[in-house]
Amino acid sequence: MTMLSAISPSPRQRHQMTTEIHRFMATPSHPRYDVLLQGNQYCDLTFTFTQRDSLPLLGQETYADDFAVNAGGIFNLASTLTRLGIGVGLVTQLGADLFSRFIAERMQECGLSLELTSWVEEPLPVVTAGISFPHDRLFISYAAPRHRDLDPPKITPDDLDRYRPRALFTFGEVGIDLCREAR
Repeated sequence: MTMLSAISPSPRQRHQMTTEIHRFMATPSHPRYDVLLQGNQYCDLTFTFTQRDSLPLLGQETYADDFAVNAGGIFNLASTLTRLGIGVGLVTQLGADLFSRFIAERMQECGLSLELTSWVEEPLPVVTAGISFPHDRLFISYAAPRHRDLDPPKITPDDLDRYRPRALFTFGEVGIDLCREAR
């Protein structure tokens, strides 16, 4: 098993990965993910300005040239790997709120399973507003106070046995003992 900290495979590596993936595909009786990921997902609200160089002054209003709402955070990596044909298990947490439902819908649309999603029966919005200018950008984020108090879901040794991933990816939440066991 490989521990990944960043993914930028060459065309040759992508072909080799795809070949290996097809060789180790899961059967209905024995589920398998090629990669297990864990991390937080965000709902990204992006305002784009093409002509402005700065924010408006306090008390002023301005309109963006473009706007988008997207799932973000670990979703970006998970959905990219899925588009490459890699079987991804995403260990994440969502709540009972509009933003979590939006992210869950995007997961399903791109073929990510919700099987490893932990659901909390209360609102847990995690939202980032990105404001993009031609020369730079800024971010304003919000996480429900309760979200900061919850332990994030973690990949466990049982997950390694059950899903037999070929690689793990995390933003630092995986303990060294789990990495040793993954070998």
